[in-house]
Amino acid sequence: MGGTKSLQPEPSKLVPSTIKEKATMSVCKLCTCRNETLSCVALGPKQRLRSVPVLQPSIDNNTFTTLDLRGNAISSLDENTWKSYQHIEKLILSGNEITELRKKSFEGLLFLKYLDLSCNKIQFIERNTFESLPFLLCLNLSCNSIKQLSVGTFEAWHRMHFLHEIILNHNPLTTVEDPYFFELPALKYLDMGTTQVLLKTVETVIMKTCQLEKLENSGCCVGKRPSPPQCGKTESGS
Repeated sequence: MGGTKSLQPEPSKLVPSTIKEKATMSVCKLCTCRNETLSCVALGPKQRLRSVPVLQPSIDNNTFTTLDLRGNAISSLDENTWKSYQHIEKLILSGNEITELRKKSFEGLLFLKYLDLSCNKIQFIERNTFESLPFLLCLNLSCNSIKQLSVGTFEAWHRMHFLHEIILNHNPLTTVEDPYFFELPALKYLDMGTTQVLLKTVETVIMKTCQLEKLENSGCCVGKRPSPPQCGKTESGS
């Protein structure tokens, strides 16, 4: 009756040691960290990333300039995704499971130049999605499920002033409603091969895109630019 009760920790405070270890584990133990590059590729089925890994400030280098996350199972991006990746210039997200891009999907990637989103499941791109990327040079959206470019897709206060390469091939693309797409001031290479865009759209691109050097559309090429580089490589091939 008068015995003392033993104090038991609350269930919410019982955290398995494995979870604690995972939460504080350096991302470099799972991925490869070398020469300012963080590469999380060729992971096994159980190791594939479902979200972008969060860097631990106390143990991880936060000055990566290249982030390679191809071939994982990442399905969404939000405004908090990139808080620990402020220095990234090249981002590879090909072969994931992303279905949509929102206005804040790339919030915090101020210095990003190369963005590869190929071979995801992207169907929707929100207005002003790329506004947080003022220095973007190259955008690869190939091999997705994009049917249209809605009004405002490429709208941004900086007018996407440095964007010189867009790859849209292998999409069920039929409609381009975005007037900003036709006014990109630096666009030199545009690949719309294996899409279903109308000839009228192609003609509008040719007429309005003053700096365009090469346009690829369903096997038809306009211009003389030899062997265009893959998105993510500089003109020098570095």
